[in-house]
Amino acid sequence: MLMFGLLFTSCNTNILMSENSEKISDTTIQISNNLHLYPAEEFIDGSLWDVIVYYYVGTEMVKSDSIGDVLTGSISEKILIDSKFTKLKFSFQFAPKKSIYFFGVANCRRFSSFINLEVNQNNAIEIHDLANISLSL
Repeated sequence: MLMFGLLFTSCNTNILMSENSEKISDTTIQISNNLHLYPAEEFIDGSLWDVIVYYYVGTEMVKSDSIGDVLTGSISEKILIDSKFTKLKFSFQFAPKKSIYFFGVANCRRFSSFINLEVNQNNAIEIHDLANISLSL
């Protein structure tokens, strides 16, 4: 009978430990680039070059980060962000610095529309077309 009581106590202890050890998830973002441009030119295939992310609290931009390039068919690494951020925008260029088109007028920085963020989740932003992309911040 004593053995049953110990087993019962240890089971309850394990259950309590697992309930108390739950961790609140981090808020992260990732950009998934499924954009393809046809016909592809030198380095201009839908890749997003020199990506910058702009973080907002309400209507005020509070931070920006350069996350590098997100090539066509790839996804950026998870980026840990502050959970106080409520939305973001990102910008990019279609041609990299090594392209002959880098200084062309068509390579101006392009901006996404606002993307609302979910706190304590990975916010996966998928790019399929240019429907939500403009030339203004």
